[in-house]
Amino acid sequence: MTRFLNSAIAIVTIFLVTACQTNAAPSFYARDEIVKSPNDPREYRYLKLDNGVQVALVSSETTNSSAVAINVHAGSSQEPDEWPGLAHLLEHMLFLGSDKYPGADDFDSFLSDHGGSSNAWTSDTDTIFYLTIPNAHYADALERVSRFFIFPKMDPDFLERERHAVDSEFQIYRQQDGRRFHLIERATANPKHPANRFSVGNLNTLKDHDGLSLREALLKFHDQWYFGANISVAIVSNASLDEMEQLARANFSPVRAVKEIKPRPKLPPRFSKKELGVRVDSLAQQQMRNLSLEFYLPTDPHAVYLKPLPYIAHLLGHEARGSLASILKKKGWIQDLVAYNEDNTLDANITLEMSLTKEGFERINDITGQVFAYIDLIKKHGVTQTRFDELKQEYGLVFQFLEQGSAEEAAISLASSMALLPPRDLIQSRYIFRKFVPEKIRNYLNMLTPDNMRMRVATHEALAANEEQIQTEPWMGGRYTIRSLSKAEKSSLASARPDSSLALPPPNPFMPDDLSIVDEKSAEKPQLLMAQPGFKSWFLHDNDFNVPRSSIILRFAAPHLVDSPENVMRMALFDNLFYRSFTETAYMASLGGLDYNFGWDDRGFVLQFFGYSDKLPLFLSTVLTQARQLKISDEELARSKEELEEAINNKSKEDPSHQLFRTMRKLLYPLEFDDSKKLLELKNTSTEDLQEWVGRLFNQLSIAAFIHGNVKQSTAESITNSVAGMASGPDNNNFKTFPKIIRDEPEFPICFISYDKDDSALMVFSQSEKRDHKARAVYQVMASIISSPFYAQLRTKEQLGYIVWAHDIEQSQFPGMAFIIQSPSTLPEQLDDRVTAFLKQFNESVSGLTDETLQQHKEGIIANLTEPNPNLFAATDDYWTDIDSGYPKFDQTEKLVDATNRVTVKDIQALYARILKRQKQFRIYGYGKGSISENAPPACNAPDFRDQFLERVSR
Repeated sequence: MTRFLNSAIAIVTIFLVTACQTNAAPSFYARDEIVKSPNDPREYRYLKLDNGVQVALVSSETTNSSAVAINVHAGSSQEPDEWPGLAHLLEHMLFLGSDKYPGADDFDSFLSDHGGSSNAWTSDTDTIFYLTIPNAHYADALERVSRFFIFPKMDPDFLERERHAVDSEFQIYRQQDGRRFHLIERATANPKHPANRFSVGNLNTLKDHDGLSLREALLKFHDQWYFGANISVAIVSNASLDEMEQLARANFSPVRAVKEIKPRPKLPPRFSKKELGVRVDSLAQQQMRNLSLEFYLPTDPHAVYLKPLPYIAHLLGHEARGSLASILKKKGWIQDLVAYNEDNTLDANITLEMSLTKEGFERINDITGQVFAYIDLIKKHGVTQTRFDELKQEYGLVFQFLEQGSAEEAAISLASSMALLPPRDLIQSRYIFRKFVPEKIRNYLNMLTPDNMRMRVATHEALAANEEQIQTEPWMGGRYTIRSLSKAEKSSLASARPDSSLALPPPNPFMPDDLSIVDEKSAEKPQLLMAQPGFKSWFLHDNDFNVPRSSIILRFAAPHLVDSPENVMRMALFDNLFYRSFTETAYMASLGGLDYNFGWDDRGFVLQFFGYSDKLPLFLSTVLTQARQLKISDEELARSKEELEEAINNKSKEDPSHQLFRTMRKLLYPLEFDDSKKLLELKNTSTEDLQEWVGRLFNQLSIAAFIHGNVKQSTAESITNSVAGMASGPDNNNFKTFPKIIRDEPEFPICFISYDKDDSALMVFSQSEKRDHKARAVYQVMASIISSPFYAQLRTKEQLGYIVWAHDIEQSQFPGMAFIIQSPSTLPEQLDDRVTAFLKQFNESVSGLTDETLQQHKEGIIANLTEPNPNLFAATDDYWTDIDSGYPKFDQTEKLVDATNRVTVKDIQALYARILKRQKQFRIYGYGKGSISENAPPACNAPDFRDQFLERVSR
């Protein structure tokens, strides 16, 4: 379910190829010129090299970091049948050396040493590689990554290790419901379609076959698909377009060209008639009751420009009063509903996903019947020019005032799009509607029938079938049943009587009327607008991003609201209940460009508002009024309790590495209460008690406010005055709960947790006693130095697991260093031994650290710290972080940069000596099913163990 404006687009279209409609480009755009938003100051250029490589260049004067993304238009669907996972393994292998840079960790070390990062993924049809790095080093990074596609080394020694890395990844996926459901979906697809195959790979599939070695198969696959015309490259940097073009041509022109490109074979449908009109029930590990209705449809190249599928998905996923989602929630059958469409030129579909209540799980056919009744209502009354024009206006406004994302996001988006879209549509296609063609919409609506549907049900409860009817997906072990819907069922669903309250959405009252830019002088930094006991307000008129948007953030500080398990669960219930009561209004507002968010922590709660300035003050007033007047019914409370109980119980089924982090929080923070205590308080909370508590929620509060963006000072003053009257408590805005400090005596602490997962896990956490800027900077530099070698040794070389991670972590600005490993085959005691051995061995590198190497790491950190905000809301977040962290001069970044510049080799060596001596350090062992050692340390929730942590004085 989506809450916010920009996510509303995702309800209608998930992938950018889904909404590839565009008006004709303005006449001043050449055919191969990328059409950008009028609000985008960046320069673009499209090239097609002689070898067929497509290149999109983006020159951004303000970015400190460059990004490169490379898409190879081939994935698991192109694999030979006998090599499942081959494309995925090749993606891994390309990082491990090339002709010019043969070392297995040369690429990662180069990026790490210069403050960069990289990643990749493989899908059915594409493999995408991407990196970011400070501008000064992007030319070198570009040369290194280009060799992946020209002359990869494919070292046989590392091939064997990487087979195990892929298998470790597979073992993690086996324990995740989403992955298991995905494999069940593939197992029940058309056997003649590549989607029916296993695609991740493991040790059983990635091995020599019939006289052909795995390495030979990789080289053959690389030769077959990694050629110029099948590759798209996007580069974002602060360099000029001419300079970027020169580098692109120099590095990617050597990619092999092919004289003749063989047409790809035409694929059969992903789901034939035999695989449609079915119900698939899957057994979940986590507590859930989910229903998905998927309609598989033919693709239409003309629909790319007319958006019939987004139009339909928009109406099906609407949440206004009388909508499908609204009615099903009022009946108490669903918790959330989201509708979306996909069209990747090979397959098209419309999907509705719903999380069900216990009652709703017993009414699946009734729910599905109402879906078909609503489809019928859309057919009869919902296909209108007015609705199309409103949707077109919503998307058009987003494109007109489109704000930048990160360089990495831009590069990935462009590289992903070039295989499917003409250059001019790479950006604009998802936003621009060309023409209302009702026949196209009705044609697709007529295909939304039970015969064309796959009903997918997921539950943690036992499958309602005889044991002989239950099937097991062969790769990840998911259990499921599948059956065809009977003629009687289909007829009943298609002819269901609509609920009398079902209605199509009304016109949106939140569409902005005034999109003008306020012409007032801007200060350099936020100014204190009002200061009085218990209340402060800051304001900054900011038109740097040239958008008619603004932000308002309010912190309501009251530590007593979350000082016990009882109050924590009351706050969680209020959050859930208000969200549900306000959904209809909030959804309409989100389509009109207005969003809000409610969050809470150990200091109280925070309300954030952002969107078009025109109606943002009214939206603020509406939210505050309704929040203070929330009325709670027994039925709504019961549903919220059900949802929260499942969410708490599911935490114990998260990946082991996530559970280690949660355990660390519980050990260090006094207000991180045990789940058992929270569940007890949840059960005991009555409607009357909660209603009375909500009535007091806005009492005894101190408030900090920040108003930012396209706002007149007089408007900011008016908002400030209206909110100031709500402040009625002592000034708690600077109150902070500090993490506990670890005792050093009698010895460093170790404790364990256990869980219903197969993998073992380890966390080593070293803690700082100081929270000054220098301490924070030293830990950041330390993390930059050690993260890549830690990964290279323990993941790439020793193959201890797929999740291997070393990074700095801040808690209330107290820095720390965390080392994490999750392993399918190694017990935590052995993981501990390997981490200890690595740390001792790496001491030689730290002892020999040079000023030059240190400077490279510092420059990378400073580049990230000083990266200009790409959009208004990112700037709001930065300013608010300073306000909320106690930096009224808005100089936190400057101080961190200064501190980073002052970090010396001796500082790093002194910190590393503390890590080696295990000072202020503790470990958490994670044991999987039945693997707890006889000599295991004490449990992490044991009172005696918790006594080893001393509370600091909070303020």
